[in-house]
Amino acid sequence: MLRIQTRFPNGMFDCEFAIDMCQFSVVFLFAFQLAGYFDVNHFWQWSSFKDYLYIIVVFVAVMGTLTYIFVDSVVFVEGMGLLSLLLEAMLGLPQFLRNWRSKSTAGMSFGMVLSWFAGDTFKISYFVLRNAPLQFHVCGALQLCMDMALLLQVFAFRKTRTHTQKTFIENL
Repeated sequence: MLRIQTRFPNGMFDCEFAIDMCQFSVVFLFAFQLAGYFDVNHFWQWSSFKDYLYIIVVFVAVMGTLTYIFVDSVVFVEGMGLLSLLLEAMLGLPQFLRNWRSKSTAGMSFGMVLSWFAGDTFKISYFVLRNAPLQFHVCGALQLCMDMALLLQVFAFRKTRTHTQKTFIENL
């Protein structure tokens, strides 16, 4: 992995560059807040693809700056890793909640959810065999639990799913 060295010979990093990046990120965040892009109720309802790209650039700038500043902090690096694992482990939660509210799994196939479960089973097996740190085991187990919950929903709502799919096809 190529890493750009911006450290001085005495071991201190380029503070001026880091401060400039922070100021740049804060200016962009302030501009987006003024423009109303951080309204929690409408955050994901983009008016254009360009707006979405802007927020991605801001996110990358802020996270890149924080990572640059705290790259030598074990707490920061481990915290970011754990947050990443938790986010990945909970990817199925919005689908689970949507299914629960609608009492239907229309559009979901048993095979798709079963393949998620199989993939996550292989992944946690790899973590165990390679003696990965504890957070990998915990998040992998959480992911398997989410997969099992989705599989149970597919079985529990199968009658509703069939009715909903028939109604959808009839309305075409």
